[in-house]
Amino acid sequence: MLWVGVVLGLVGLVRDGAGEATPWPAAVAAWVLVPLLVLVLPVTGWFLVTYRLDLDGAGGRVRRSPGGVDIGVDELEALVVLEPSVVGRAQRGWRLQLRHPVRGVVAQVEESDRGWARALGVARRWARERPELVRDEVTRRVLAPTPID
Repeated sequence: MLWVGVVLGLVGLVRDGAGEATPWPAAVAAWVLVPLLVLVLPVTGWFLVTYRLDLDGAGGRVRRSPGGVDIGVDELEALVVLEPSVVGRAQRGWRLQLRHPVRGVVAQVEESDRGWARALGVARRWARERPELVRDEVTRRVLAPTPID
């Protein structure tokens, strides 16, 4: 709701133009920000609201939307678990990537994601069924079967 007020204010500034009371940098900023807010933010919001990642353990499929990813586990090149790292001042937790030979990373699940435990369970199952998907020691160690698997 707040951004609606901001957009209306910027549209008014663009519509009224840069009068004597309006500094020209403000008018230029309005012309840059209005398309950004009007075009980019709704699309970004739609993407965030509709984003879904489904790792179907039983059916052996990876589905992600939007993006139109629907591939079988037999099409994957590798399962990769990345250790926690620091990027700038941000600390990233564990990440599980599903890699396709042509499309690259088709899905990534982070430790902070709600479905982390389930994704790890599905990846463990796939690693057991297709050991060639696991190519490095970190991934092998993390995806090793646990006593409850």
